[in-house]
Amino acid sequence: MPDFSFQPLPGGRSGSGSGGGASAPRTPGAHVITREQIEASGATSIPEVLRLAPGIQVTQLGPVNWNVGLRGPNNTVTGGLLVLLDGRSLYNPLFGGIFWRQYDLVVDDIERVEVIRTPGGTLWGGHAVRAVVNIVTRGAGATAGTGLSAGASGPDRGAGTLRHGATLGDNAWYSVYGKYGVVTVPGVVGQPGVHQWLVGGRLDWALSSSDTLMLQAGFLEGRDHRPVPAASDVEDGNLLARWQHRGAGGDSTLQAYIDETRTEDAAGMRAARTLDIDFQHSRPFGESARLGWGGGYRRVEYGSLLAEAPDAVERSNAFLQGDFTLGRGFGLSLGSRFESGTLGGFEYLPSARLLWQPGGAHTLWALAFQDSHLPASAEAQGGPVIVAPVGPAARLEQQAGERSGWEIGYRGTPAGTLTFDVAVGQTRFEGLDDTRAGVLPAGTPDPLTGDALSLEGSVEWRLSEALRMTTSYSLFNASVDGLLPEGTGEFTQRELEWRTWFTTGGPLQMNAALLWVDGDRAALAGDHVRLDLGLGWNASPSLQVGLNVLNLLDDPGAGPGSTINTLLPPPDSRRAVLGELRTAW
Repeated sequence: MPDFSFQPLPGGRSGSGSGGGASAPRTPGAHVITREQIEASGATSIPEVLRLAPGIQVTQLGPVNWNVGLRGPNNTVTGGLLVLLDGRSLYNPLFGGIFWRQYDLVVDDIERVEVIRTPGGTLWGGHAVRAVVNIVTRGAGATAGTGLSAGASGPDRGAGTLRHGATLGDNAWYSVYGKYGVVTVPGVVGQPGVHQWLVGGRLDWALSSSDTLMLQAGFLEGRDHRPVPAASDVEDGNLLARWQHRGAGGDSTLQAYIDETRTEDAAGMRAARTLDIDFQHSRPFGESARLGWGGGYRRVEYGSLLAEAPDAVERSNAFLQGDFTLGRGFGLSLGSRFESGTLGGFEYLPSARLLWQPGGAHTLWALAFQDSHLPASAEAQGGPVIVAPVGPAARLEQQAGERSGWEIGYRGTPAGTLTFDVAVGQTRFEGLDDTRAGVLPAGTPDPLTGDALSLEGSVEWRLSEALRMTTSYSLFNASVDGLLPEGTGEFTQRELEWRTWFTTGGPLQMNAALLWVDGDRAALAGDHVRLDLGLGWNASPSLQVGLNVLNLLDDPGAGPGSTINTLLPPPDSRRAVLGELRTAW
C-alpha cells in the first residue's frame, strides 16, 4: 500500500525530513514525538501530546481551555507557532493564533508529531516566527477495521471514540470516526457543563504507482453552559484535498482546503471562512544540489459584530530554496519566501543555514534568518487577543513586525547510548505586537523593540532496549526597550524536564515525567513542579488498558498575573487519574 502520510519535500519544505518516527531527525532543531510515546502518555488532545516535546509548556485552564508556550510565555491563543494537521494550518484568523479548544482529533490516529524549534518563515510564512509543529496522521489503510476507546478522569470527565475503516477496491481506502467528550460542572443542572463532539473521515486513493490523492473532512461542535464570562461555544468545519506525485523528475504536491470557524461568547459572535491553495515542487540537480519552489494563495472572509473588521483578507506567497552539498561534510541551504497581501503589505523572509557533519554521529549547524509576524484581523484593529477586538482602530495596511537573528546548534551521539542536542540563539524584534508573537505576556504595550535569547538542550540515554530516559532544559529571556519607566523590561522562563520510558518486554509499559518550571508570574502559570505516571497493559492484540496519574504532586502552581485578561479561569492543575480502554476488531 502506498504511504499516504504528509511527507516532507526534500530540503525541509514540510516536516522534519526524518522519513517518519526517528528519534534524531536530520533537520536541525527538530524533535519527533512517536506514536509509541503518545499511546503510553494517555494524551487525549493536541496540547497534551505537545507536552511530550522538550521545551513546550502546556497549562490547562478550566475544563476545556489550554495555554501552550514555546520560546516564550504560554498564552490562551498561541501566536507565532505554526501548527499543521496533515498540511492544514490550525491558525485561527479571528484571534491571531491557535485557539486550542477549536481543534481536535482522534489521538489514536496520530502517526507522529514533528516539532521544529527554529524560525520557519522562509518555508512556512509569517505565522512560523517561533517554531513549526507538523502533526501527521495515519493513512486510512493503516486504520482498517473497527476501533473503540473510552476513558474517564473521575466522575466528572469522560470521552469516547469510534472509528471504522475498510478498502474500496484494490487501490483505495477509507476511514470514518466520531469522538465525544463531556465535563460536568457544578452549578449547571439538567445538561453537561461542557460537551464537544467531532466527526470526520478520510479517503486515500492510489491513482498510479507515482500519484496519490487524499480527501479529508471533519466537523467539530462544542457547547459551554458554564455561568462564567469565559464560557464560549465553538464550531469548526473543514475539507481538504491533496494530490502528490513522486517521480524521477521530482516530487510535486498540490493541496487545497476550506476551513470555516465560528465562536460565540459574552463578547458576541465571530466567524471566518478560509480558502488556502498551496503548490510545492522539488527536484535534484546532479548529485550535490536540490531545488525546491512553490507558491500559494489564501483568502479569509470575516463575519463579525465588529464594524471595523475587514470583509475579506487575501495573501499570496512564493518561495525558493536550494540545498547544496559542498564536500568535506559541509552542506548549505539558501532560500527566501515572498509574501504580499491586504494585511502586512509585501514581505521577504530570507534565511541561510550552514551544516557540518564531521562524522556520522555529529552535526553542527548555524542559521541566520529574517522573518515577520503577520497581523490578524483583530491585531489590525489594535484589540486584545482573548476577547473581541475593541479600542481605537489602527490602519488596515499595518506593517508586520520584523524579526532577525541567528542560531547555532549541535546534535550528536558520542556514545552508542547517549544522544545530545543543544541550540542557542538570539533574536532582534522591531515593531512587533509581541503579545501575539509570543515573546511577551498579554497586556504588554506595543509596538515594541528588543532582544530575545533562547537556550535549549536535551540528553537521551538508552540504557537498554527496554529503558530510555531523557532530560531537557530550556531558557528564554526577552529584554524589551521602553517597557518600564526605567527604560527596559525583562521576561525570563526556565524549564527542566526528566522523562523515562520502560517496557518489560511483555505486555506492560511504564512511563514517568517530572517537570519543573521557573517562570515569570505574568505568564499565567508561574513556578511549579509536575509529576505524571503512566501504566499500560496490552491484555491481548485487540485490547489495551491504560492508567495515568497526572500532576501526582497536586502542585497548584502560580495564579494568573496582573496582566492576564480577568475573563480567564485559573489554571486547572488538580491531581487527576485517567483510565482508558481501547479495543479493535
